This record gives sequence, structure tokens and C-alpha cells, in this order.
Amino acid sequence: MDLFRKIFGRKKTATTAAPAPAPEKKRAAAEAAPAPAPKKPKKDNTNVLRRVNQLRDLRGRQALLFTCPTRQERKAASEAFELLQEYAERVAPEAFAAAAAAAPGGSLADALAAEAASSRKGAKIVLHDLGSQGLLYATVDKRVDVVRLATLLAEDAAGAPTSAAAGSKFMVRVMPLQTVGFADLAACVEGAAPLISEAFGGLGAPAGATLLEAEEARRAAGGAAPAGDADDDDDPVAKAAKKAADEAPADPGTAPPRSYAIQLKRRNADSFPKDIAIRALAKLVPPHHPVDLKTPDVTILVEVYKSLCGVAVVEGYAKHKGFNLHACAGKQAAPVPKKKKT
Repeated sequence: MDLFRKIFGRKKTATTAAPAPAPEKKRAAAEAAPAPAPKKPKKDNTNVLRRVNQLRDLRGRQALLFTCPTRQERKAASEAFELLQEYAERVAPEAFAAAAAAAPGGSLADALAAEAASSRKGAKIVLHDLGSQGLLYATVDKRVDVVRLATLLAEDAAGAPTSAAAGSKFMVRVMPLQTVGFADLAACVEGAAPLISEAFGGLGAPAGATLLEAEEARRAAGGAAPAGDADDDDDPVAKAAKKAADEAPADPGTAPPRSYAIQLKRRNADSFPKDIAIRALAKLVPPHHPVDLKTPDVTILVEVYKSLCGVAVVEGYAKHKGFNLHACAGKQAAPVPKKKKT
């Protein structure tokens, strides 16, 4: 027998299979099992950038201009979309609270529809591709204070190591722009005048007279068109003279002295008269406020990009390291990625 088993192996015995459960039992077991919770689809932020066809479409809306590592614009846009939305809701919660919530007991589709309606009605942040490496632009709903938004980002980057701002990888420097207009002296001076008046409690000189002086200085330096007819609408000096003739005298106010500085950055706008604009903005500040270029109380920010000119008046610019999130968090500058060989 042992020899037989060695040659032919063990004898296979028939096994009886367990009877298949009845269809009714299968159906009852399936109905008794708890249904899996529906998964909420992940947000796709890879296509949040909108290509700008005309820069003039961005005028008249407050914005944020921010820098990122070169050739990392898409990743920076995806990160910035989440980061700015989160902090915008903290700055202006009333803008988001107005959206309707989903009805109790509603389905997932109802909840997603309510969330979509909420984002449409709530504060909006739209990212724009300017076509320049290392630079992105975001228009911000008027209900959100862009200066407070940038300040909160810098504060969290410096003081909250676990915050989203401190962990930003691609979003580097954030520049708030409270007013955005055409890249000329008129938009720069007229856009800055009300902001300076609010920050310093008055103006050192009327905006129209200041603009007229700046346009005349630009013409004398050869940077403007020659003088034309007094009624010529294309003559910047003539237009500034009309505005100066119709405005009231400036009131410097009695606010306590506050030191200030002016930061003007040109990007692809070499024709913009930087020095003349800085002198004009300084004239708008009441004379009893001193200049401090190192640690000013107030900083007048001017960002000129091609045909756009944005202005903002901020506090604590030096303290927040120029709104550089990486510097606030103690990070080193990210290296520029190498191009892949083709």
C-alpha cells in the first residue's frame, strides 16, 4: 500500500461543496449591510489660471500680485488658489456666510450644488496668467481687504509654523494692490491720493496740482509729447491743468506724525517715469510726516507691470519682510528648476 501511494499518490476523495445561499438570503444580506459613504470628489486646481487677453480688463479691480519660482507658475497657481481662498474667508467671513447651506437630509448632489452656489455668491479670487515667468496675478472681490489678506499671510508665515502660509512652497512674495489703473502718472497719482489721505489724515497737496507739476516735469525731461492745444484731450499737461483748476485746496490734517517710505517697482515698463512718480507721491503726503527708508510706519507700494499700475498703502512692510512668505518663515530661496533636455 505504501508503495502504491508513492507511485500513484494519495487517493482523491470527493468533497461536498457548501450549498449556495438562496437568492432571498443574498438580497436580505445586501439590504442589511450599511451603504458605503459617498466620497466627495477632490478639487482639481490644475486649471485655475486664466489667460489674460487684454491687460486693460484687469483695471479697476483690486488685486494681489505675487511671485513664484521660475517655470513653476502652474504649481504656484494651484497652491495660491487654495491658500488665498482660505485666508480670504478669514478676512471677510461675512462674504462667505451669505451663501445658502444645503438642506438637512439632502443628497450629496444637493450638497455639492449648494457649495457651488456658495462659491459663486461668496468672495471670488481669480488667478490670471500674465505670460511672464515667475509672476502671477489674482483679482480679488471688493469685499475682501487685500492689505489685511497679505498682512495675515505674512503674520502666519512668521508666527504659525503649522499654518498654510508658513508651508507655502511656490507662493513667495505677495503684493496687495488696492487700486489698479493705466500705467501713467495720472492713474498713479489719482489712485494713490485717497489712500494717502486715509492713511495720513489728509493731503500735503491737491492731487490735480501734483499731477500737473509731475506732467510738466516729465515734459521738461523729454518723456512726454510736446504741448498741444489747450483743449486737446490727448495732452496730459492740459488735462492735468483742467483738473487742478477745479479742485479745492488740500487739507494736511492734524494726525500724529507717521514715518513713511515709497516702494515703486517697474516690470516690463521702462518708459514709466519712476523718479517723477516718487516725487509726486511724496508731495501728496502732509509735510509733518517724516521719511524713513528703513523701518517706516507706512509704506506706499506701487507696482507697474506693462500697462498696469497698482497702488497700495500698507503698515509694517519692513516688519513683514516685504510680504515675502518664505523670508517670514525663515526659508531659503527655492532653486530654479533645470530645463529638461529634448
